[in-house]
Amino acid sequence: MVSITPAALARRLWLGCPPGLRRRLLGLALDIVVPRAAGSPPGDGSPTVAGLLRSPTGLGRGARLQGEAFRALGRCPEAADLTALFHDPDPGLPAPRWTAREAGAPPPRGPVIVHLNAPNLRHALAALGRRRIRGRRIVGYWAWELPVLPAAWLPALVHLHEVWTPSAFSAAAIAAATEKPVRVVPHPVAIAQPGRAALGRAAFGLREQDFVALTAFHPASGIERKNPLGTIRAFREAFGGRPGAVLVLKIGGEGPLPWLDGVLAQAGGAGPDIAVLRGDLPDAELTALMACSDVLLSLHRSEGFGLVLAEAMQLGIPVVATAWSGNLDFMPDGSAALVEHCLVPVADPEAIYGDGSHWAEPDTGHAAAWLRRLAADFETRRRLGEAGSAAIAERCGLTAFARALESPPIASGVPAAQSPVWISH
Repeated sequence: MVSITPAALARRLWLGCPPGLRRRLLGLALDIVVPRAAGSPPGDGSPTVAGLLRSPTGLGRGARLQGEAFRALGRCPEAADLTALFHDPDPGLPAPRWTAREAGAPPPRGPVIVHLNAPNLRHALAALGRRRIRGRRIVGYWAWELPVLPAAWLPALVHLHEVWTPSAFSAAAIAAATEKPVRVVPHPVAIAQPGRAALGRAAFGLREQDFVALTAFHPASGIERKNPLGTIRAFREAFGGRPGAVLVLKIGGEGPLPWLDGVLAQAGGAGPDIAVLRGDLPDAELTALMACSDVLLSLHRSEGFGLVLAEAMQLGIPVVATAWSGNLDFMPDGSAALVEHCLVPVADPEAIYGDGSHWAEPDTGHAAAWLRRLAADFETRRRLGEAGSAAIAERCGLTAFARALESPPIASGVPAAQSPVWISH
C-alpha cells in the first residue's frame, strides 16, 4: 500500500476542484489575508513603488518611470519588485537606478503604489505582506481601455484608499464605479532622454532606403483591441505592396501565434512588405527600433494611455494613431496624425473585453492617406515629430507629474479640501 502525505493529498484535492471553484476559494483566502483599506493615512513621505520592475512589459516600464520621477522629486522611493510573482524576470533588464536607496534615507512610510490592475491586486498585497503595508496609504495604479469598468474589478477597490490612472479616459471609467478618490497621474515619459542601444536598421533586418512604419504590441493586451488587421490593411492601401515601404510588426512575448496567419491571410497574405519581429526587447533596444522607424502606426480600437505612442513621440518619431481614448491626453492637435473613426459595439472573440461597451473602428482609408503623405514629405514628418516631442515634454514631464500629485482627485466621495498633498514644498 502506497502512503500519501497530507500535503500531497491536499494538492490532489485542490487540483481536482473545477477551475471556477479554485478561483473562488483562492479569492476568499486572499480576502482573509489581505486587509481592507481603513482610515485615511497621509500621502507624504517616501513612497513604495511596487510592480513588475524586471519586466519589459508596459506595466513594468510604467512602474520604472514612476520610480525615476519620485527620485527626481527627492522622494527617496522604495522598490518592491513583484515580477517573479507573475512570470520570470528578464535577466537582461537591470534593476532601476532608484532601487538603491540612499544612505540616511527615511524609512518608506508614504503611499504604497501598486502597478498592477485589479485582478492581480490582492496577490500583490499578499506578497508585500501586512508589515510592509500596515498604516500606509494603498494606491492602485490602474489602466482600463473601455468606458465601463468590468464588474470583476470592483471587489479589489475595498483594499485601496485611492486609485491612480494614467489618463482622463481611464479615470472616467474608474470614477463612475467608485467613491474612492481617483487621480490622473500620467506616465512621466519625458523625465529623461531614454537610453538607446547602438543598433541601426541592419540589426533588425531593415534596409536603409525603405520607408519603415512600426507597430508594436503584446498579444496579451488584446489582439482585437490592438487591431493588427486594420493596421496591415491601411498600410497596404497606402502602398499596395510596392517595394520601398515596410511595415514592422513588433510582437512581444514568446510562444506560438495561432492568430497571426489568419490576420495575414485576411489582409492579403504574407509578403516582403511585412516584417515580423518576435519577442520582448530591453528598453534600450526597443528605443533603438523606434529610432530606426519613420513613423509609428497604431490603429488601436482603444487605449488606456498608449505608452509606446508616447515613447515614440518623445523620440521625435511621428505617430499615426486612432483619435480616441487615452492617447488623446498627450496628443493635442498638430502633435500626431490623428485618424478618424466611428464608435462600434465591442466584439472580442478572446473575451478579454466583454460585451455591453463600445470602442473605435478606425478609418483605414484616412490612415492610408496619412501614411502616403508622410512617406512622400520628409519636412512634414520632421514638423510632426518635433510637435509630438514638445507635447510629451509638456504633458508627460516631471512638472506635469508633480502637478498631478498635488491636484485634488476627481469625481470621488472625498471633498477636495481633504485631498492629501503628495508633494510638499
